[in-house]
Amino acid sequence: MADPMRLINSLPFRLLVDHVDFMTARAVLRRTVVHAMLPPRRRLALARTVRGHLERCFPRLRRAEWARLTRRFVDHYLYRYAEDCINLGLPSVPRYIDLVARHVRFEGLEHWRAAMARPEGVLLVGSHVGSPALGTAALLTRYLDMAPAERPRTRACADPEAAQYPRVLRRLEEAWEGYQADVRLLYTRRRARDIIAEMDGTLLDGGVVSTNLDVLMGGRSTRPFPLFGRIHVRLPALVAAARTALACGAVVLPWVNLRLPDGFRVVFEPPVGPAQPVSRDRLVETYPALEALCERLRRVLEAWISTWPEQWSYWDRLDRRLVLEVP
Repeated sequence: MADPMRLINSLPFRLLVDHVDFMTARAVLRRTVVHAMLPPRRRLALARTVRGHLERCFPRLRRAEWARLTRRFVDHYLYRYAEDCINLGLPSVPRYIDLVARHVRFEGLEHWRAAMARPEGVLLVGSHVGSPALGTAALLTRYLDMAPAERPRTRACADPEAAQYPRVLRRLEEAWEGYQADVRLLYTRRRARDIIAEMDGTLLDGGVVSTNLDVLMGGRSTRPFPLFGRIHVRLPALVAAARTALACGAVVLPWVNLRLPDGFRVVFEPPVGPAQPVSRDRLVETYPALEALCERLRRVLEAWISTWPEQWSYWDRLDRRLVLEVP
């Protein structure tokens, strides 16, 4: 797809985002500009790739179900791109808060409260199921509900491309000033050593860090993890999250943001931990506590993808990360 900056900086887009409800703006983008950015030939190639992976991973489904899931994946693919464009173009924090209040429903808030009531740092782990961009907006509103003294530091792992959007950074700076706490994005293209140090410092200070488990791109290769009983994929972000949680004695809070016909549903799952902190030097991949936490997080990720396969963004990327098939 084309660079969204040309779309975001255009006057028609600004008028649309500034004066139309989010769901209406998303539908307009989905049916016009975004639809045109994925021409029929490319859409067909995308569908063919995704269906092949669905057939490999869920061989017991009927042919009609593979076709239905493939069609729905393409729909969600287009919706996600429209959502990302709107998310990057929202003009103010009050608009963010209004968007979440109108269109996001929270479930499992008792798990959020239980995790936040702990004195230890909290590691929020999500995925690319549903709409991560709008999920991050929803989490921001939850942070704004907390007194700064409760969680003085907050870090959200972000794609390095976010640094290319000065409007976004100005808006986030406005949010941080209102929050009166140390809230920042943590760009994942930085040196691994610096990322680890900042995550550890935040969690050891009783702060909050959010990241995704299923980042298949980048990072050092780790041992492959089984998914769906059919394939093995490398999940360096999952291992890094588990290692960070154990090194800092943090609480791990899984969450997922699902796309619904009329909005979104953020679901918090029961928190895990905290465990006794373990020195990073001891946390080799065969360390029992690390293996156990990795397996627990792998099951969470697999359950999300298996339950909502059409909403997982990475089906089309498995070609480059597929390691082997399980007999």
